Amino acid sequence: MKLSAIALILFFITVNALGQAKTPLLAVDRQATKRAEKMLKVLGGRARWARLESLYIRAIHTKKAIPKPYKSEIWRNFASAQFKIVHGNEDFHNERYVEGAKDWLMRRGETRQLPENQLADLLRWDTHLFYNTIRKIALAPAGLVLKIDDKNRLAVYESGKLLAAMELDAKNRPFKYYVPRADGIGESLTIYSEWGESEGYVHPTVSEPQPSDEIYRTEEWKPNRQPSPVKFTPDNI
Repeated sequence: MKLSAIALILFFITVNALGQAKTPLLAVDRQATKRAEKMLKVLGGRARWARLESLYIRAIHTKKAIPKPYKSEIWRNFASAQFKIVHGNEDFHNERYVEGAKDWLMRRGETRQLPENQLADLLRWDTHLFYNTIRKIALAPAGLVLKIDDKNRLAVYESGKLLAAMELDAKNRPFKYYVPRADGIGESLTIYSEWGESEGYVHPTVSEPQPSDEIYRTEEWKPNRQPSPVKFTPDNI
C-alpha cells in the first residue's frame, strides 16, 4: 500500500514537471501538427523556444533611400509589451521605448511621449513578430490554433485571428513569413534568406521585407531565459 502511494506521488510530480512540454500543439488537422513539430525541431526544439523570455538583436540595415547603412539594436521581453529600439549611424540616432501602454521617442537629446495610434502600430508589429509567433507555437497557449491554409501554408491563429502564415523550405525552416497588413487588405511578406545558430536556437540572419529593398543582416542574436535587465523607459523623463 505504501509503495502504491509513493508511486502515485512520483507520477503526479513527473506529470507536473513535464506538463509544459506535454501540452499538445492545437491544430485542426494532423498535417499542421506534423509540420509545426518538424519546424520547431529544426529551429532548436520546442522546449528551448518555450523557455525564451527575452532577446537582444543587433543588425545592420541597408536601403537605397538611405545613403549609409544604419545599425539597429533591439531589447525585448516576451511575457509583456516591453522593448527598446535604437537606430542610428553617423547622421542620426533615435531611441524608442515601449513600457506597457506608454511609448516614447528620443531624438537629438529630446524625449517625447508618442500618441496612442503610433503605440498601437508598434504593438501590432510586435504581436506579429516572427520570434513571438515561434515562441507561442512552442508554448501552445489556449486560443492558439494551427492549420494548413488554402495556399498550403502553416497558418497560426490567435483568438480566431490570423497571426501569421509560413512556408517552410526543404529543411523545414519558415523562410517565408506572412502577416496581415495593418489596413486589412492583403498580407506583408518577409523572406528569411540566410540562417544561423545562437546558443542552440536556429534563427534568420538575413531578413528581406517585400517589396521593400531593405535588408537586415544580423550581427548578434542573444537569447535569455530571464527577463531583460534593460530599462524600458528613458532616463530623462
